[in-house]
Amino acid sequence: MDSSSTQTDFQDAELLSMQKDSKPMSIQTDPCDLKKCMINEPPGDKKNQQDVDDDKDEDDAFDQEYELQRRLNPQTPQDFEQLKNELIQWKHREQRKIAVTARNPSHKRAITTTLLDKEAKLIRKIETLKHAASEQWKVERLEKIMEQMAMARNWSTTDGLSLTVDTPETVRAREMKDMFAKLKLDDHNVQIQARVQVLKEAKSLIERNDNYFPPLLTKDLCSLLDRELEMLAATELGGDLLVGLRKRLLNSFAKLVTHGNDHKVTKPRFAIKK
Repeated sequence: MDSSSTQTDFQDAELLSMQKDSKPMSIQTDPCDLKKCMINEPPGDKKNQQDVDDDKDEDDAFDQEYELQRRLNPQTPQDFEQLKNELIQWKHREQRKIAVTARNPSHKRAITTTLLDKEAKLIRKIETLKHAASEQWKVERLEKIMEQMAMARNWSTTDGLSLTVDTPETVRAREMKDMFAKLKLDDHNVQIQARVQVLKEAKSLIERNDNYFPPLLTKDLCSLLDRELEMLAATELGGDLLVGLRKRLLNSFAKLVTHGNDHKVTKPRFAIKK
């Protein structure tokens, strides 16, 4: 196992350990008289105790799995806010332990330094996860925009009917949406020849619509497409060298796609009758 993988596993373990000993202290109360607490249920509504226990076990297992995924793969702002709060609580617990266990000032400084190093690693890990989630949100938002742009238009006729019509803009948007999906496929699962074909199709699509898009955006995207084609032709180059280029290519293509988000939609020049 390489060092980066080991470090990532360590940081994941640290994230999971932040919740350790964070449960509130239980308070002993007077015992409950079960006979007084019992509720008379209709005979048909009674549940077998084993079924109740099984349902509780399933709920607990689901909660534990959800909590695990929330920690290792946070997605929402609430997830990250909770991670931040748990990190603060974890640090305070560790500081209290240090105050009790430190043998002398020198020992206290040493273990405090170790604590701060761990905290810095956890903060970097959380920021990395936050950046990844932010990128995913951007992609999902872009896909929603492209989906809306590619939807057929509803036109009303003079007779009060509603027609669903594809305009030149919706057809173009649909082609661009499909091409974007091809360009962002997992690169490790795409053969070089298949990728070359996708790049050529993307360039052809852009050139067919170059009068619709801004010249600077079109020129920049075509330049990126040509550059990747040249790099793929150099078979000795590894795939890692293409990661940055492909990210730039996708961002440039996204700008081109969403450029028409506020364009004027083609409308019928005459009243449509039956």
